[in-house]
Amino acid sequence: MLSLIEEKAIDLLVIGTRGRGDLRKLALGSVAEELLRVAPCPVMTLAPHVETAACTPGTGFHTILFATDFGKGSAKALPLTLALARAQHAQLILLHMIPPIASSSASLSAYAPATAAAEEVEEYEGTSRKRALRQLKECLPAETGLAQEPKYVVGTDFLTEGILTASAKFNVDLIVMGANRSASAKLAAHIPWTAVHEVVRDAPYPVLTVVG
Repeated sequence: MLSLIEEKAIDLLVIGTRGRGDLRKLALGSVAEELLRVAPCPVMTLAPHVETAACTPGTGFHTILFATDFGKGSAKALPLTLALARAQHAQLILLHMIPPIASSSASLSAYAPATAAAEEVEEYEGTSRKRALRQLKECLPAETGLAQEPKYVVGTDFLTEGILTASAKFNVDLIVMGANRSASAKLAAHIPWTAVHEVVRDAPYPVLTVVG
């Protein structure tokens, strides 16, 4: 497949996934994840539960969610995201999730250690949100060329949950993410605990991934 992509100068690979769970995937691997981490072009994945007719009424994409961690993959994915949003006259939403403060509690909703004062947690989240919001706005040029003003969203949650929650809230029909490049396709296919894998597996929308 990689040889064909290079030979034909393919600039977009679209592939369906089987939606395997973590344990089964650990044993069997995933062709889709192998390709999205090593392909020289962007890869669009569609899980079995993606209803393309429902998420793209009419033609094209109407609301695009760009989830960024400000890393290399995200930086490489942004120009493509902007180009898509311009061409489709789509609403662009830029999202960054701030990870919760580690907790000693068994409850995942307990974001702060018992020893952390409530005002310290509030200050941490407020400062982090302001910094992330500034970074999101700095991602885009002064003149975006977009038909609609972009929206900037900063949340505090685990990455996968935050992306999927925001996707549902804003009724998006495409998620764009950056991914870390892997030197080995086989190794990439057997690392199940990644946000990219979880979003590709669980999102009810197409996911466009660009490796950095």
